[in-house]
Amino acid sequence: MNSKPIFKRFWFWMLILLAAIIAVTLVFVLRGDGPSGDPAVVPGDVSYTLNEPAAFRELTITATDFQESEGEAPFLIPDAGNVFLGVRFEVENTSDTNQAIDQHSLFESVRVNGAAVQFSLQAALYFQADDESLDTVLEPGQRTTGWFAVETLADWDVLDLRLRNNWSGLQNATFVFGDEAALAEFETAPYVPELPPADTDPIENGPEVNDEPPVEDNDPPAENDGPVDPTEPENDNEPE
Repeated sequence: MNSKPIFKRFWFWMLILLAAIIAVTLVFVLRGDGPSGDPAVVPGDVSYTLNEPAAFRELTITATDFQESEGEAPFLIPDAGNVFLGVRFEVENTSDTNQAIDQHSLFESVRVNGAAVQFSLQAALYFQADDESLDTVLEPGQRTTGWFAVETLADWDVLDLRLRNNWSGLQNATFVFGDEAALAEFETAPYVPELPPADTDPIENGPEVNDEPPVEDNDPPAENDGPVDPTEPENDNEPE
């Protein structure tokens, strides 16, 4: 009985190939490398504050200054009871291609005490120097600085700015500012877009609308449509 050596059998080499694929996959997983060789980004919440560089694949973003101000009269002042909050960011292009950035595309959400707030141009003009801007195209290795500013109530506790995932990869990277007690209690919450309130009474301020279909009158018209003479006696007996 002729028998081929085991190393000449087809199924033997298939097993070797399968084992090699499994081994290579385990190496990538244990090293934390993706298929492209870039460091893998672990999903999760990462927070940064002043002078803590947030290094990502294409950009390194650092908050270099944080200020609270009541503005400057007569034009650059907040509403009564409000203050300006400004964060000065330094953004460096660490990739090998040009990166177009602007202050509106950097952040997915901006919140004060957990409530969404909007970028304030008036506040940004107060903080911003003439040679600073976050709206630019960065060449490889180039840096820029600029202020992101909001207007909020004077009794604020925590300001957090969550970066968009296209900059931070799979991380929920958030810059957080406030007093130590408030920061100790801060927790990065999932971003939920704020939707306009549902219109529960669509005709509250308008005319009343009757949704019932009109009732048709199918009764035949009366034989005498003219005016009735009250002096004429009624004749209930029909002629024979």
